[in-house]
Amino acid sequence: MDSSIIYNDPKYQCGYCFKMHVERGAFVLAIIGVIASIISFLLFCTLLFTRLQNFYMIAVSIIAMIMYLSIIYAQKRREPWLFLPYLYYWSICLILGLLLRTLQISMMIVLPISWSKNSRRSCVTPGSTFTYTLYNSTFFLVYFIIRNFITIFLSVWIFSVIYRAYKYMKDEQSIRVAPPTLHKI
Repeated sequence: MDSSIIYNDPKYQCGYCFKMHVERGAFVLAIIGVIASIISFLLFCTLLFTRLQNFYMIAVSIIAMIMYLSIIYAQKRREPWLFLPYLYYWSICLILGLLLRTLQISMMIVLPISWSKNSRRSCVTPGSTFTYTLYNSTFFLVYFIIRNFITIFLSVWIFSVIYRAYKYMKDEQSIRVAPPTLHKI
């Protein structure tokens, strides 16, 4: 059976990436991910001496780079199992990130009075004219919620493109390996 039958299947077309195939979309996203990982790695290495927390970000950059390189290698070798480290790791990250965003948004909506007093006290330096108003907190809340929804949407979209590329490669592999069927005459 020809694998070009499933290549033209609409479920393997990436709707938001100029109607390209999900396999090509996953490749482009992996290249962008490698470049972003290299930039963040270099950025946090240059800031290494200023903050100790950058060790964590350097580790995350290296892990992300390895995962994006595994996607590129999976497409080159036609091995769908190489997508699995990315899919497992980022599915856990998406779930934890969604829980964290929900907690952050709920804490910002509730906005306990002690939290607002502490934030005002920590932001104000002697001689500054900063005043904590309801307008400042509402603007920040709206900005934070919009930014979080955009981040969640992009993360889920990238994950879905790479997951569909994995499914396409699995389906293509099963068609290539499937034994011929016998028909009774």
